[in-house]
Amino acid sequence: MVIASVLGTEGHMFKSYHPDFKNKKTMISIETKTIVADNSGIRVVKNLNFKQGAQNNRKGTVGNFTVVSIKGYKKGRKVSDRKVFFGAVATVRNWIRRKTGIFFRTNQNRTILFENKEKLLGKILKGPVSLELRKLGIPKIFSLAKFII
Repeated sequence: MVIASVLGTEGHMFKSYHPDFKNKKTMISIETKTIVADNSGIRVVKNLNFKQGAQNNRKGTVGNFTVVSIKGYKKGRKVSDRKVFFGAVATVRNWIRRKTGIFFRTNQNRTILFENKEKLLGKILKGPVSLELRKLGIPKIFSLAKFII
């Protein structure tokens, strides 16, 4: 039943047809720990709230702004565990359907961190970035990304 399937460099998978998409949820909820997709030194963050998310800002998908709290960072980084940043959901593990009929998913939930709503915290983006981030209106995300889904 799979019409087209391509495996990317880091195990990212594209499919143009997925039979049990109806049973999959395409959102992540608050209290979910996600991996940071930049080189800021912060490794894991926890989603506290979504801006313009679904179900009274309790769930979000690719392209939603989120408020995150730090849960893990590299040694030597001068950041407290409870510091709060803005973030944008870059990829989710669940299947996402585009209007063109393409289904895709990635292996990890990833978040891009911001100092404020315009300025990125890191200088390099690691891993894939979803094309749905266009609606944020920050073109620097795509110029720093190595791989755009």
